Amino acid sequence: MPATLRRTLVKAMTDGADLLSLAPRLSCGYRWWGPCRGRPGFAMIAIPDPKTPMQASWNGQVIAESGDIVKVEGNAYFPPEALSGDCFRPSSHRSVCGWKGEAHYYDVVVDGQVNANAAWFYPDPKAAAEEIRGRVAFWKGVTVSNG
Repeated sequence: MPATLRRTLVKAMTDGADLLSLAPRLSCGYRWWGPCRGRPGFAMIAIPDPKTPMQASWNGQVIAESGDIVKVEGNAYFPPEALSGDCFRPSSHRSVCGWKGEAHYYDVVVDGQVNANAAWFYPDPKAAAEEIRGRVAFWKGVTVSNG
């Protein structure tokens, strides 16, 4: 399997095999997360990223950088210690994902400019999303790229 692959969908065998029973057959490093929303008979498998550093930037400034990234649904989740602390302030905004739980947000602040609710995290995720507990992802114009 190519090293660039981050996640894949694995079709359950038609004989009714339990998806958890398939996980041990996968290569070392794969982790079963649970049913794939909207796709009966499929399961989400997270494949750890290689330790290639990634960085998030906004308004010309790097606001997070780490080689310890977890990708879920196309989003790179950074560990909290990767954040440049002076660029984030808590937001009261919340949203809910059916399988991850309640997301909390940060405003991103660079040179006095505010990008409201541009970073989110799950402080108390559901069991299926435990691997992203406390990790931070970005949107709203924040660029995430290989460092």
